[in-house]
Amino acid sequence: MRVPTVTGPVTYRDTTAQPGNSYIYRIRADRGGASSAWLTSPTIRYPAVPAAPTSLTATLVAGPNGRLDWAGTAADGQGYTEQYVVERAPHGTTTWTTLTGAVPAGTLTYTDASVAPGDDWDYRVAIDNSASGMSPYSNLARLTVPSIPAAPTGIAGTPQATTSGAQVLVTWTDNAGNETGLTLQRSSDGGASFTTIAALAANATSFTDPATVAPGSYIYRVNAFNLGGTSAWNTSAAVVVPPVPAAPSGLAGVVHAGPSVTLTWTDNAANEAGFTLQRSSDGGTIWTTVQASLPPNTAGWVDTGVSLGVAYVYRARAFNVSGVSGWNVSAAVAVPTMPAAPTNLARAIARTAAGPDTVTLTWVDNAGNETGFTVQRATNSAFTANLVTFAAAANATSAPNPVAHGFTYYYRVQAVNVVGVSAWSNAVSATTVPATPTNLRATSITRTALTLNWNDVSANETGYQVQRKRAASNTWQTIRTTGPGATSYRVTGLSRNTSYDFRIRGVNGVGNSPSVSYTHLTLPTIYSVSISVVAVSLTKKYQTRPINHPDTKYKWQPTAPPPAHVHCTVSPHHSHILSFD
Repeated sequence: MRVPTVTGPVTYRDTTAQPGNSYIYRIRADRGGASSAWLTSPTIRYPAVPAAPTSLTATLVAGPNGRLDWAGTAADGQGYTEQYVVERAPHGTTTWTTLTGAVPAGTLTYTDASVAPGDDWDYRVAIDNSASGMSPYSNLARLTVPSIPAAPTGIAGTPQATTSGAQVLVTWTDNAGNETGLTLQRSSDGGASFTTIAALAANATSFTDPATVAPGSYIYRVNAFNLGGTSAWNTSAAVVVPPVPAAPSGLAGVVHAGPSVTLTWTDNAANEAGFTLQRSSDGGTIWTTVQASLPPNTAGWVDTGVSLGVAYVYRARAFNVSGVSGWNVSAAVAVPTMPAAPTNLARAIARTAAGPDTVTLTWVDNAGNETGFTVQRATNSAFTANLVTFAAAANATSAPNPVAHGFTYYYRVQAVNVVGVSAWSNAVSATTVPATPTNLRATSITRTALTLNWNDVSANETGYQVQRKRAASNTWQTIRTTGPGATSYRVTGLSRNTSYDFRIRGVNGVGNSPSVSYTHLTLPTIYSVSISVVAVSLTKKYQTRPINHPDTKYKWQPTAPPPAHVHCTVSPHHSHILSFD
């Protein structure tokens, strides 16, 4: 090819050269028909178009940033400038943008610091040779940047007890579905500063603070994070870890029936979570827990698991999440055996005429551990009728009991103590004289008979003795002894117009009751008088004094025709009536 003659430096651009070939150029000068010698160039290699980068990957890293990595070709070694071009477009589109800055040929990585949460990009890379031009693009690599996770909510701390002290269980609600983890922090200065205590896996909703937490107030906070960013903190209310509670005091036990032991103590703590109660039956060498966790503020408990004849020692302590108090130990609480039953129950009775009598009971005390005796009295041997119960002191061997007349009384005795009662002793009975009948009265009175009535107020008579005498006499005559339960008797064979005294009394095998009397009862006389007259005219019909009275007068005057008869009838009240036929 010919180049126009010029002077000075000459530049020529070969536009026919093909990439990938090597060329040698020579040049000479021609003037007129003469030519200079050739000036030959060294071999010039025209570099081939670079091969496309391969194995492009896009990785999301903290920031958020997109890290791109790929495999590339070596430089051509001819000194031509080569660099990588990095482009991105929204995923699924062809809107490519070249990222700021070129990547030197020897660098096979690039960090995109302009990504943001929620982005979704496609990346591609090519190598640009200053001589041969741009290579084809690499494969596409997708980078998805997640949104910032939602913050947890509801964080709270609960102190828990361990063998070495308190720990805090922290819980919360996980509101994110895209976090890669959570961060938990704790503050012991009211929230002025926080220390990270745990980096937790995704979806965690609780964590136990592994450190033994000293008594005090603590605040916890938690957030969620992923490569897209970190959520806001969720902060707890203050979590108070209390000091170890004060020990109870005054532990004591009282034995009751059952048997059982009622325990009481003084609660000296205001921050306990409960109480532990233990019992020993060997004086305090071996202890058994009878209540592991009584509620807070408890000041007593009833132990129903005790045995007769055993002495127990108890101890109690308070506890909370921070630890346990010292033990408060009771004195020994002796549970006695059941008392032995009394024997040889006997009775003596001191009688009085009008009552009450006194029954004195005696027995043999066979128990050495009774707190007293129970004495029962009834009016039947089954001890169901008119039951009366009274007490006698411990170690007693006798007891008096006043009783009213008219009953047979049954007695029995048993020993008692705090755990129960013995069997009953033998039973004895005591019979009194009958009770005095009441309200003696006379009814159905005739000239020679009457009925005596009275109230039966006795329960043990074998009958009632009925006696009489003339009012002017001092000699009583028994006219009848009735059967038990009688309340009346018909007295016959009496004399008219005569005054009598009557009395009755109850009788049984023990004796007689006092008598009740009815005195100066006079029976009436009935008179019938016939008077023959020639003629009478009754001036007046009237009642006067008794007919046998010396001042009795009757007046009449003759009239015609005369009545046949005049009758005079004496009433039971000693008055009389005259009538005429």
